[in-house]
Amino acid sequence: MYWKQGASEGKVVAGGNGQGDALNQLMATDFCLDKDSKGKTIGFYIADAQNKRILHWELGATEGEVVESDIDVAFLYKDTNTDGTTRGL
Repeated sequence: MYWKQGASEGKVVAGGNGQGDALNQLMATDFCLDKDSKGKTIGFYIADAQNKRILHWELGATEGEVVESDIDVAFLYKDTNTDGTTRGL
């Protein structure tokens, strides 16, 4: 869910199709924001622990993209360079 500050309702930005292993379903334990070099949020990295994968979900997408699979993951940490670009996940 995405909530704008002061909003009375949120918007589903990832998942929203119940729990499961399809690319439009999650059984997530953690996430971190993916931002461009100007600090604008462009998506999310999601630790989908039950499905043993990390997904990248772009804003507006209807499903996520698997970036790592067959791994045990519970938490994510995104390391960034001083210019805001991603160094590692």
